[in-house]
Amino acid sequence: MSPGAPGLFDDSGTSTGCLVAHGSVRYLYYLGWNLGVTVPWRNTIGLAVSTGAAAAFEKYSLAPLVDRSAVDPFSISYPWVMQDGGRWRMWSWPPPSRTGLNSSARYSPAGHGGGMNV
Repeated sequence: MSPGAPGLFDDSGTSTGCLVAHGSVRYLYYLGWNLGVTVPWRNTIGLAVSTGAAAAFEKYSLAPLVDRSAVDPFSISYPWVMQDGGRWRMWSWPPPSRTGLNSSARYSPAGHGGGMNV
């Protein structure tokens, strides 16, 4: 998958995070990054969808699916998504920060495919 257009959350690159198949639809939760000024880069989570085994992945949105927040103010990355009892669940990993915040996996409940409830 190619980086996004200049100015988008994934304009400097994309990296695979987690691929989930649901019937014939495949959801690719990926790491989108862009270069920073005061830090080397900023990471967020994007989503691309493929409607069949031979179909190309199309980005779900020009905006990130999950962005930095008060809980993870510096960066968010490495999504892991799975279905559990009919619900979609996502874990992500923020990197260690220079401010002394602990780095640990974070859980966010997810709606069907791209519909996040964060």
